[in-house]
Amino acid sequence: MIKMQTATAGHPPRRRTVDQILLRHSVPGKRTAFLVESRSRRESRQIDELFALLGEATDVVQLAEGRIMAYAVRAKGHDQLLAKIELRLKGLFCFTIVERSFNERTYRLIADLCLDSASRLLPLERCGICDTEDAFPTKLELFDENHDPLAEGSYCAVCTARLHDADPRRFVSNLLARDRANFSGLPEVELGTDTAATPERDTTCQELGRGNDRIIAIAV
Repeated sequence: MIKMQTATAGHPPRRRTVDQILLRHSVPGKRTAFLVESRSRRESRQIDELFALLGEATDVVQLAEGRIMAYAVRAKGHDQLLAKIELRLKGLFCFTIVERSFNERTYRLIADLCLDSASRLLPLERCGICDTEDAFPTKLELFDENHDPLAEGSYCAVCTARLHDADPRRFVSNLLARDRANFSGLPEVELGTDTAATPERDTTCQELGRGNDRIIAIAV
């Protein structure tokens, strides 16, 4: 049993029991960053429409808006579609940059361009372990016995890969143990493991969905 202390405005802190942990594991995929200069509202709408279309087949996160429009795209097996979008953007707009990966350096480049052009950099979730921004983080969500949210944390691709374990419970334990930003008040957690168990066979560890995010619910 895991207990953590929570507080709400006007009420003293109280200890609540963690009943379930939801793991949203961001499965690695090809990450591409697109940066496009928009010279008018009409061009901004065109760019938005292109990435809305792309979002039907891939995961798209907008990174900046204004004169500089920037997006991170995560795709698996859609290289031809990404190439067509790149050609379309470069054919329509004078200034287009395509980065074949998305990382902290890319995000800093976008931040500098936003500063120079008075565009707005959109915030990303930060890793609870190393504080790096990530457009497609792995997430943990903790719920109490009434399925009310208690706390949550996000983790970048580097920390996720470093701490990954084939057993989801060990993986979650690794993340919780190292996340002092979101779970500093949480005692060290040992969820228990069973080398013979899988999410499909273990009633305490249930896989809810697969795709670019693998979702697993773990009963505590």
